[in-house]
Amino acid sequence: TIHILDTALVYFFPQLYQHAINLYRSTLFGIGEIGLVFCVLFHGVNGLRVAYVDLIAPKFWSIPKQRSSTRWALIITLILWIPASGIMLYNILHHNFGLFGG
Repeated sequence: TIHILDTALVYFFPQLYQHAINLYRSTLFGIGEIGLVFCVLFHGVNGLRVAYVDLIAPKFWSIPKQRSSTRWALIITLILWIPASGIMLYNILHHNFGLFGG
C-alpha cells in the first residue's frame, strides 16, 4: 500500500514524493529492509518445510525432527540472506556515507 501511495504522490505532490524517496534511502530504512529480507526469506523457507511435512511426509512429524528441520530452515535462510544483506549494506554505506568510492 505504501508504494502505491508514494507513487501517486509523483503526480499530485512531486515535492512530497521526493521527500518519501529520500526517507526510503535513509540508513534506518536500509537497516529495516535488511531485517525485512531476512524475515521474508525465513517465512518462505519455513513455509516450504511445513508444506513438505504436511503434504508429502507427515510421518516425519515429531518434535526432534521438527527441531532439526527448523534449524536447517534457519541455516538455508542464512545462506540466502548473507549475500543479499551484504549487497544491501554495501549500498547503504556507499550511498549514505560515501564509502567505497561513493
